[in-house]
Amino acid sequence: MGYSTTAGSATGVFVAGSVRVGLAVGSGVDVDADGRAYVAMFTRRPHIRRCAWVAAIDRKGSIERVMLGLTKAIDVAFDSKGHLHALEFSQDFDLNLPSLYNPIGGRIVRGRRWRTEVIADGLPFPTSIAFGPDGYCHVALDGAFGTRGAG
Repeated sequence: MGYSTTAGSATGVFVAGSVRVGLAVGSGVDVDADGRAYVAMFTRRPHIRRCAWVAAIDRKGSIERVMLGLTKAIDVAFDSKGHLHALEFSQDFDLNLPSLYNPIGGRIVRGRRWRTEVIADGLPFPTSIAFGPDGYCHVALDGAFGTRGAG
């Protein structure tokens, strides 16, 4: 699996669910300054805590786990300084909750490998993260299980 990049974004190959590694499926993707694609690997139910990760994929298709110990990683983004951020959909999975997920369990983490720091938590069902030209972090909230028109 290879890919090409144009203006800092992956094109042509990454479709939601097209990258599968073990029991995880690729969800969000961003590309670093060197052209490597970084994919949030969203694990399947029961979404065991700290079993999701971010995969880096080079142009030849080699996969490396670059951020570990995540829970329900749904998207990734680089800030203007090149720091990798991962968006976690929720920290909890509970069969007794109506949506099965803690409604304010989302968070943003930054770092590499096992060394991550929480940047923001208590996010309601976040589904997408991006850094704008203004340097601010933009997050789509209530992207799932929200009320009509939310997200």
